[in-house]
Amino acid sequence: MPHPLLQSLEQKIRQLLTESATLRLEMAELQRENTQLRLQQEEWEAQLAQLLERFDQVDQPLD
Repeated sequence: MPHPLLQSLEQKIRQLLTESATLRLEMAELQRENTQLRLQQEEWEAQLAQLLERFDQVDQPLD
């Protein structure tokens, strides 16, 4: 029969491994979300740049 301290230690190690796996999955999901948000930000920046160019064209004097 294993010693109670060893049983407790084994249980805590299993718990830590489970938590570690869960955190890795969450981290991977957050990295995917971060990538999507960065791409979305780049698209918005490109659209904003286009709008600003249009405003600049409106402000140019007619020849």
